[in-house]
Amino acid sequence: MSTEEIQGDLMEVPVIFKTKDGNKKYTVREMPGDVLNEFLRENQELAEVLTDSKGKIQVKMANFDQLTNTIPSLLKRCLYDENDEIIPFDAIKKMPQRVQKRLFDIAQEVNAMTKDSADKAGNLLTGTESGTDSHPGSTAPLPDASEKQV
Repeated sequence: MSTEEIQGDLMEVPVIFKTKDGNKKYTVREMPGDVLNEFLRENQELAEVLTDSKGKIQVKMANFDQLTNTIPSLLKRCLYDENDEIIPFDAIKKMPQRVQKRLFDIAQEVNAMTKDSADKAGNLLTGTESGTDSHPGSTAPLPDASEKQV
């Protein structure tokens, strides 16, 4: 049996948030397993989690108030400012919805919460690669960590 190398550092994606007052730099960081599990437990009763035809997680909410809290609920665990401080829930909720949604999409990719990113990471949360015994810690490529603009 060959030795498998596992990248142990958390994935990070730098993000530039452009405003009329200037640019703000953020980092969307992969969550440790216990933090991801906390998010999933916190949101399991609020929504039905579905996967679309492209493998992207779609959350079917019982009402609009739940949707407005689910996105910041994920981001409050993985969105950091340029001083490496976590962005508070209330600050995230004040961001434009399209910005929250884009950051949410990036956070899903970085945390292997979409079928495609889970397959690449071998994450058992959302499934495994068809025809393989994919597993957490795989050395498969993760999302592009180049700077994103929102």
